[in-house]
Amino acid sequence: SCISGQCACDGGQITCGAECVDPSSDPNNCGGCGNDCGPGESCVSGNCSCANGATSCGGQCADLSSDPNHCGSCDNGCDNSEICVASDCACKPGLTNVGGQCVDLQSNPNNCGGQGPCGGGQVCSAGQCVNDCGGGLTECNGGCFDLDSSPLHCGDCGEACGADEVCVEGNC
Repeated sequence: SCISGQCACDGGQITCGAECVDPSSDPNNCGGCGNDCGPGESCVSGNCSCANGATSCGGQCADLSSDPNHCGSCDNGCDNSEICVASDCACKPGLTNVGGQCVDLQSNPNNCGGQGPCGGGQVCSAGQCVNDCGGGLTECNGGCFDLDSSPLHCGDCGEACGADEVCVEGNC
């Protein structure tokens, strides 16, 4: 309503710029002009709040039980190898906590298969310490072989050529 050239807002509303707004529910003017609620927040009774039990962390709503950036409390971030489960950082699937570090027991040479470190010149493959053959060679039963030319392991670790055969390009 306007009186003597001055316009007034209806009950409970305030003037913000040229608009009448309800500071109790307007997320752009929550509790007062220009007070914006963060992403995911709504304005309830003049206060910015998060829905569904989420918590406001730095102006953003976060589920403290599952958010890896705010796990258990605001700004408590999990490592890249972790996820947030029930408000605690835990190793991602496929990784195991060993001495506070999440490791892949199938490929980590420092704790291969949960049995400890591999020896010198060895790598961890499928949870087993094997010789690091390199150079196109494959580890077979503790030795390194060229599966394209080795008559003992021709094309595959379990394939041997006959006594009078040679291995050429993985075939006897």
